[in-house]
Amino acid sequence: MQKIIKTLIGLALLTMGLVVLSGWLFHLPLMVQFKLGMVPMVFNTALCFAVTGVALALPESNQPWLLRLQTAIGLLLIVFCSFIFVSIVTDHNLGIDWPSLHIWIGDGNTRPGRMAPNTALSFIAIGFALMIIPRVASRSQARAARLLTFVVLGLGTTGLV
Repeated sequence: MQKIIKTLIGLALLTMGLVVLSGWLFHLPLMVQFKLGMVPMVFNTALCFAVTGVALALPESNQPWLLRLQTAIGLLLIVFCSFIFVSIVTDHNLGIDWPSLHIWIGDGNTRPGRMAPNTALSFIAIGFALMIIPRVASRSQARAARLLTFVVLGLGTTGLV
């Protein structure tokens, strides 16, 4: 049952990410905003949700290529979102915000396409969790995986508040 729930969550994240990515590509405000006038989900956030969804939807298996794929996705999230976080902290454009995709919405964002810092940190934690969870072999690794999950939950809660 737990595997089915994990797969369904992965498919839901993948679907949500693809819907928002399509909204940006086709200039459809209702596909990038929860409600018109609200802050939209930026392209990079939707991309990270889609990639995370793929990782979670992968079947649980001892097949080495599936473990390597999940590890690669985790590493990709860590590296990509670390660059985004550095660009946020230094307020330096590293060319990864895709501002040209975001201009049309006119939401008043001074950094079009820039992901929120708590979102970038959450995806970094998700990346580490994706790398650790399939390989948990000790209590300390299980605690680390649980801690990363709570970090994501905490950072997500700050975004809602």
